[in-house]
Amino acid sequence: NYLGTNRTRAAYWGDFTYSASKNWNIFATAFMAADTKQYPFNVWGIGVQGQLTPDWKVMANYAWNTAQEAKDINTAIANGDGTTAWAAQIQYKGADKTKVGTWGLYVNYRDLKPMAMDFGLASGILGNDIGLGDGMNYGALTTNVLGRKGWGFQGDYTISKNVILTATYFATEDVNSA
Repeated sequence: NYLGTNRTRAAYWGDFTYSASKNWNIFATAFMAADTKQYPFNVWGIGVQGQLTPDWKVMANYAWNTAQEAKDINTAIANGDGTTAWAAQIQYKGADKTKVGTWGLYVNYRDLKPMAMDFGLASGILGNDIGLGDGMNYGALTTNVLGRKGWGFQGDYTISKNVILTATYFATEDVNSA
């Protein structure tokens, strides 16, 4: 039972980055469960990150789960496609942990379907670049049952060397009513 606590979550993953130019990177990832019957995740992801100007960055990511077990679970709890996730973000400036007084502002939108990935264990592009590490991880169980979508806002400010103060607000809602 996927939602049970006695399950094996063994998986293998790899991340790939290609620098298309000085200012643009393309990312890809694969996250493959050793046994999708116990851990229903075979997730693929792709993303792009670019520097528009010295002060502005953009990022977009898309991930999808191809495990049949995830599709079966999704059918039981959701309407429509519950095996994809995407996020887009625009960033102004950015706090540098080595420079006191630097700051950054971020606005993003996320649509994280219930069985897109294990949000509690996602890594690389799936965890960091899709923004889950910045306060979006509601816990694997809640997110994987309901999914989340909505806007996120964040501000960062370097208050002393190696200390960044972060304020985050998410205006999100459940994707499904399961």
